[in-house]
Amino acid sequence: MKMRLDRPIALLLVLLLVSATVSVLLYSDNARLDQDGSSASTRLQMNEVLSKAQMAVQGQIKKVDALVSNVSMNISTLGLNGTQVRAKLIAALESNAYILDIITYDINGMVMAAEPEACRSLEGTNLSAQETVVKLLTTKMPVMSEVFSSTEGETGAVFAAPVFDADGQFIGAVSALFSASALMNGTLPHLLEGTEFAFFCAQLDGTDIYDTDTAQIGMNLITDYVDYPEVQDIGRRLVNESTGHGTYSYLISLGDDTVVDKECYWTTVGSHGITWRLIIIHQV
Repeated sequence: MKMRLDRPIALLLVLLLVSATVSVLLYSDNARLDQDGSSASTRLQMNEVLSKAQMAVQGQIKKVDALVSNVSMNISTLGLNGTQVRAKLIAALESNAYILDIITYDINGMVMAAEPEACRSLEGTNLSAQETVVKLLTTKMPVMSEVFSSTEGETGAVFAAPVFDADGQFIGAVSALFSASALMNGTLPHLLEGTEFAFFCAQLDGTDIYDTDTAQIGMNLITDYVDYPEVQDIGRRLVNESTGHGTYSYLISLGDDTVVDKECYWTTVGSHGITWRLIIIHQV
């Protein structure tokens, strides 16, 4: 009789053990699936925000480009200097908050008019050695530059458009210096509201031209992060891949020594052959 009672008890213990093991496995699987689902949801949201960011930044770039082209057409019968020309330049400045200054120059690269008034000291300066000026004077086509430090101490990029007179004769160009950082800072932050994401934007030489972590603006992903080879690898990929995804380890921010894992997606913005990589980041 004792043997008959021990067997059901033993069987019950085995069933309980199996049930407990299955429960642990199911809990583990559910936890993993929840985590995978959360990761998938985050990645989907990152791509959605990045897509909106690309359209927004590209839209602002096109606005500056179109404004410069319109000025070039509007002064075609007026020349490169004079009261009416200056009025057109000032109106362009006032219509777009991202433009820092706007100038005209002749077929020799000599600055003929410059606005605002604080930049008029540029008038008479020969810009013929500048890469974008050389390109425009040679091609007589609109150009965009990479971000650079201008002679007047501003950091920005240039849109320039050729000016043709009423007879179709090429007489020079109109060129606007705009702040890429201000353009993106005025476009991107609201897209991050309610998220834990961040943005940065890099030129194809690896230079950070915009960053949610402003301390990193101006740093080069390839040459300035020697202690973080994964960041350098991302930098090299950005040069060669117009879109992509990657993971790397880096500081939470430049002023924080805590190293964390980060995930990023990137896409491309730009115009006239100049391209920047716009990157969205999330701490894993």
